[in-house]
Amino acid sequence: MSVTLLHNAEIVNEGRRYRGYVLTDGQLIVRTGEESTLPADGPDSLNALRQKADTVIDCGGGMLMPGVIDTHVHFRDPGLTEKGDIETESRAAVAGGVTSYVDMPNTRPATVSRKAVDDKIKRASEDSAANFGFFIGATNDNITELLAADYS
Repeated sequence: MSVTLLHNAEIVNEGRRYRGYVLTDGQLIVRTGEESTLPADGPDSLNALRQKADTVIDCGGGMLMPGVIDTHVHFRDPGLTEKGDIETESRAAVAGGVTSYVDMPNTRPATVSRKAVDDKIKRASEDSAANFGFFIGATNDNITELLAADYS
C-alpha cells in the first residue's frame, strides 16, 4: 500500500474548521487531526508522519472537505442512456466532490426486481468512478421481489 500525508490543510468536518492533516494508507484514511495538537518531536510529530509517508502533499492552507454522499440520483441507466449512464454520471459526480451515490429505480425498464438491481450492480462494478448503491422500486405487484431484496 502507498501511504500519503496531506497536511497544512484547512479542514472542514463535523461542524468545525481547523488546520490539520489526513494520513491515508491505500484507499483508507488511517488518521486525521489538528496539526496544533501534534507534539514538536517524537513518533507522533508531523515530521514522523512525513517520514512514514510515501507521498507528502502540502495543501498550502487550501480547504479539504469530506466527500459528499448523494442518496438520490437519476442516472437513467438502463434504457435512457442518451441522457447519461453510470460511467458518465458517476464521473460528473466525482468531479463535483461526490464519493458515493444511490441511484433511483426510474429507468427503462424500471428497477423493480432483484435481477434488475444485480444487473445495475454489475454495470457499476465495471464502469462507476464512485462508490454506489441502488434503490429497488415498489409496485403494486412486486412484494415478493421487495422481500427478497435484502442486500445487507
